[in-house]
Amino acid sequence: MAAPTENSTATLEQTSIPAPTEAQEPAMTTSTVEQPVAVPDAPAPEPVASEVEAGRAQAPETSAEETPTTEETKPTEASAPVQAPEPAEDSKPANELSEIPLPAVAEPDPAGDAPTAAEVERDAKQETSGPNEQKSNLSFILNKPEDLTFEERPIPKLKNDHEVLVAVNYTGICGSDVHYWLHGAIGHFVVKDPMVLGHESAGTVVETGSAVKSLKVGDRVALEPGYPCRHCLNCLGGRYNLCPEMRFAATPPYDGTLTGFWVAPADFCYKLPDNVSLQEGAMVEPLAVGVHIVKQGGVKPGDSVVIMGAGPVGLLCAAVARAFGASKVVSVDIVPSKLEVAKEIAATHTYISQRLPAQENAKALIEQCDLGEGADVVIDASGAEPSIQASLHVVKTGGTYVQGGMGKSDITFPIMALCIKEVTMKGSFRYSSGDYRLAVQLLGSGLVDVKKFISGVVPFKDAEKAFEKVKEGQVIKILIAGPNEKLE
Repeated sequence: MAAPTENSTATLEQTSIPAPTEAQEPAMTTSTVEQPVAVPDAPAPEPVASEVEAGRAQAPETSAEETPTTEETKPTEASAPVQAPEPAEDSKPANELSEIPLPAVAEPDPAGDAPTAAEVERDAKQETSGPNEQKSNLSFILNKPEDLTFEERPIPKLKNDHEVLVAVNYTGICGSDVHYWLHGAIGHFVVKDPMVLGHESAGTVVETGSAVKSLKVGDRVALEPGYPCRHCLNCLGGRYNLCPEMRFAATPPYDGTLTGFWVAPADFCYKLPDNVSLQEGAMVEPLAVGVHIVKQGGVKPGDSVVIMGAGPVGLLCAAVARAFGASKVVSVDIVPSKLEVAKEIAATHTYISQRLPAQENAKALIEQCDLGEGADVVIDASGAEPSIQASLHVVKTGGTYVQGGMGKSDITFPIMALCIKEVTMKGSFRYSSGDYRLAVQLLGSGLVDVKKFISGVVPFKDAEKAFEKVKEGQVIKILIAGPNEKLE
């Protein structure tokens, strides 16, 4: 996730590694964008208890993030802007976007194993794709604030033997994307040239470099969209999110992933388990943000955790905190409908923030949610000054406070409460070593279910309408299908 927000590994402790290496995971096969790959059916002793997409059913914050690695992610020389494809006669009208259904879920097959997400997506590709089908690299471009266009760009090429070419299947919209669209800048990152938006993506490998051993054509992957130098002290210490040379998608001057094809280092592409769909795979990026924030808080079994803000990142933090063993998770927001969603997803308690002085608001929250002397961990995922002020009065003496959301550069801060209570205070910036892998594991194990976060899926031609929905706050997370993706 990126800028102003409401916004890893089999263990819950962050490990330091010299530099990211290519992921080594069990190989799996599925469909490719270029051509179908035959996959033998292997009987399983137990039915797969997975929820999958039924074909390509149409269905339909932010933390700080920066900027991508390979040269092909830099802005390329653009051709003349083109208009979005005309909708088919049976396409859903734009004003009915909010009525687009969620992906269908296959019912268990009483005669045998239910198909996995990978198998359903493979079959859909085989039905809708042909070996000679022309592929598009249509891209969604931000020219300047509130000026969006579609542009057909050349398909990028691999520049070294350790890269892979991925056909982008689905991309989520982050709060940073909306902020760049409306304002053209986040802090000192200013859009000066046309830039492709998007960085929350999943796709299918269509080409691999000769040195790539961990992935093959047809693998479905979640894309980690930021690429560090791998050589500085932070990279060598396993904190590559702090690399000063980080190249992050859709952060000026680097292009993003709302495009047809994307080139990435193979070790920054994470193979999805068979029971995790590509749409869920597009949620790995914001989930990794939540994983990093919760790890920064040191959440452990039995802890009480208060999360300020019930936007996408706040809700994901709540889900991760529960997965980490927190016994009490309190979601706080000013919008009652968001708190209803929080209850459905992970929160054990909710609190509607009041227009009261920070200390009074904190006292009411502690009493209503039976937090005793205060919460073990408090996470701010809103960036709102009143929430930050209340947080320092909610956290218990000796507790931990994590700032995950970004707002104004400078605020009035209750420093006396911080000092007297000897609170451990940490910032959180995107994600680092092991966070992406743990996010994928949480999905594959079922400890975190992101399907309820997906409000809808829209075709690529409706990308701008999807941005409008996000701006209006009508959705939790909306996905944009890639330009080569077939939606029924």
